[in-house]
Amino acid sequence: MTVRPLVPTAIRTEFGDVLEDASFYGIQQKDLTYVPGYSNLRRCRDLAKGLEVARRQMYSADEDEAALGKRNHKLLQESIRRNLGEAGLTAPSGEITEKDVPTLPVRLQWVRTAKISGAPDSFKSVQYGTDGYREVTKADIGQSWLKEMPAGATFGVSESIHQGDCVLMVCDAKRAARNAAIVRHRVDQQTANAAGEFLQLGDSKPGTDPSFTVEPGRTIKAPPSAVKA
Repeated sequence: MTVRPLVPTAIRTEFGDVLEDASFYGIQQKDLTYVPGYSNLRRCRDLAKGLEVARRQMYSADEDEAALGKRNHKLLQESIRRNLGEAGLTAPSGEITEKDVPTLPVRLQWVRTAKISGAPDSFKSVQYGTDGYREVTKADIGQSWLKEMPAGATFGVSESIHQGDCVLMVCDAKRAARNAAIVRHRVDQQTANAAGEFLQLGDSKPGTDPSFTVEPGRTIKAPPSAVKA
């Protein structure tokens, strides 16, 4: 059999031919909230959670599951390495583990600055401000969590970064961790309270458990004046 080299193919458009590359499948092409650097770091953290799952699959007694684990583990490694590179960070030369993926240095949030009607509304930005957030400005560009200006974004009067009717705000990792812990604590409390109230329904004496009865209701008759001949 004669081995023939692969010929690069292009996507033909009315503006010219375009060679397909990896950027066609990048998250920046699908996510309108994509921020160069931060979104890559966050993606790495999400992918790292799957490494341990894939590693366990690799050692499964089931051959198909083990093969799937090896494939997933390889894809996760490649994706993490690529996203770390796009954020300007160097990945380990060997196998990447969850510990090799850095925690997020900050938390970014696109905050709406207008009502549905289009009228200006600073309520959300003030709310996030009380949680330790500030507006991201032109001076922040170049850091690992903001490698460049987000596509389609513009600068505001104070050089803050805007995308449509949203402004980009940032919170440092320490305060973001505290905010997340508070939210988690509140959710745990609400879950515990709801579970306690639910269990109280069954905490009754034998024969008095909650039950439902159905009784025929009173028949309602229309007044004679409403009855047509």
